[in-house]
Amino acid sequence: MRLSPLFASLSLLLASAPLYAASLQKTVEFKPLDLPTSDADKHVVRTTDEVTVNGGKQAIAFQEYMRTGAQDNDEVFGLMKDVKGNPISVDGTPYVCNGVNGTSGSGMDFSSILHDNGKLYVMSQFECNVGGMYMSEVQQDKDGKLSPVKDTLQFIDQSGDFGGFVHCAGMVTPWGSHLGGEEYEPDAANIEEQIGNPDGITDKKYVAYPKYYWQDDLKNPAKSSPYMVGWVTETRIRDGKGHYSKHYAMGRFSHELAYVLPDQKTAYLTDDGDNGTLFMFVADQAGNLSAGTLYAAKWNQTDGNNGGTAKLEWVSLGHASDADLKAAIARLPKFSELFETGDTDKCDTQNGFVLVSPAGFKKQCLKVRDGKEVLASRLEARRYAAIKGATHEFRKMEGFTYDADRNTGYLAISEAARGMLDNTDDVEEQKNYDSATGNHIRLAQPNYCGGVYALSMQDGVKDTDGKAIGSSHVATGIKAVVMGGSATDASLNAGGAESCAANTLDWFAQPDNLSFLPHSDTLLIGEDGEHENNMLWAYDIGNNSLTRVATVPVGAETTSPYWHLDVNGDGYIGMVAQHAKSMDDPQSVLGFIGPIKGLVK
Repeated sequence: MRLSPLFASLSLLLASAPLYAASLQKTVEFKPLDLPTSDADKHVVRTTDEVTVNGGKQAIAFQEYMRTGAQDNDEVFGLMKDVKGNPISVDGTPYVCNGVNGTSGSGMDFSSILHDNGKLYVMSQFECNVGGMYMSEVQQDKDGKLSPVKDTLQFIDQSGDFGGFVHCAGMVTPWGSHLGGEEYEPDAANIEEQIGNPDGITDKKYVAYPKYYWQDDLKNPAKSSPYMVGWVTETRIRDGKGHYSKHYAMGRFSHELAYVLPDQKTAYLTDDGDNGTLFMFVADQAGNLSAGTLYAAKWNQTDGNNGGTAKLEWVSLGHASDADLKAAIARLPKFSELFETGDTDKCDTQNGFVLVSPAGFKKQCLKVRDGKEVLASRLEARRYAAIKGATHEFRKMEGFTYDADRNTGYLAISEAARGMLDNTDDVEEQKNYDSATGNHIRLAQPNYCGGVYALSMQDGVKDTDGKAIGSSHVATGIKAVVMGGSATDASLNAGGAESCAANTLDWFAQPDNLSFLPHSDTLLIGEDGEHENNMLWAYDIGNNSLTRVATVPVGAETTSPYWHLDVNGDGYIGMVAQHAKSMDDPQSVLGFIGPIKGLVK
């Protein structure tokens, strides 16, 4: 996903009958925020100033916490560093990941509030092709305002797990750590072909990582590998320091988000891009993501209208552990060591080859090499899942959140188009994305404003091999519950993303990150779309209404909308405004909406 400022306003939405008949014990109503009209208002973060919880009105405000480029404790917030901890510069310019200064990437993304030894900390990750993370201690005043403690800003060393790359969305785990993901993993097959060429590695999404992080030779890299990036990351705070690691057992692909459910074992993994796959990971032990079984979803469609409805099956990709995979990655494996490649025009399916086209990669005829099944299942999770028959047709799969009271997950699809259509040439791209996918998802029409899908979950589910899945939170049904665009004219959605957004100022477009307010009917929906000012919305699933809560500066994305459950008895909505086209200051901005009382347990 792209990065941008964060919260838009709250206005009400949904184009079908109510999903739930009655509200739960908490009622949450935000005062609607109008669209910005002046140039000044269009270039700042604006939020509503009032929320009503269980009938009681509360004054709230956006509290700016920190912006990229801020200096403290001899650190620069957002300055990326190489494997030795030295600051990186690009053509003499410090590589500050703000999304606007010419360095590759979008800027600051997910930021969390964490607890350790009675203290509060804010941890932020950065969505650039050399990824980085920073943390600082937090103080809270008597009015609930959160601010950084002076001389506590610190860079988090990532060298023990091959550094970082395009850190995107995230969550706070049930055990209190910061969980993130590396997006837009490079195509190892293409990079292997480029090595040794006169120009060396030319993959624009990847080249900054070996060049600036490893200071590696792009013609014959000796220290870096594309298999080092594209993983779920976890950072824990111990004794006031951040400790970073990657979870290789959870698979490598374009991680928008890994979301762990309350059982502390089940995680849903979203895959951003073209021809993506929905994954689920079930850990061996609660609170420990270092080993477990990875699954990929198969969409069995029951209705192709209004965003689609389907039953889900789960294809097992086998069991793996971080330790074994990390050792294998350190040996710098190549794509050709994992797969045999056949002729795409005459794919020899009689001898185990399969024609696939995941992630927008070029169509390939592949066969897993004997003895490489575990490595292939994790280093090339999308390709392996496609070979095993899982669905690889999702377009722009973004945020995920969970409502524990209903045992229901919510998934954002930023654009319901391309591979999600019924074997149809995409009108925007003039390309058929289903030529080697199986055409599982067959929507009757595109929706370039996207939508939010509900995943119903249950216990006692078996995978496609007939083996029990060790989780009570297995999604067996998926349905679009609210689609973006216009509630009155669906044809406005058919002209592409820009057309959709321009015609739908009072409706969400291109949903991205999601967060569910606990014990309520309120789902927060952030945008990464083509609105002049992207927005944060509050959607009431009980009465199908939408309220604009915040708007972000021109060109900015609403990233990191996240409900922080308990900060000394108060609740806050975290938000980041990313890659703004600001008249005065284009830095990424982190802040919190609140404090909000009455929703904390």
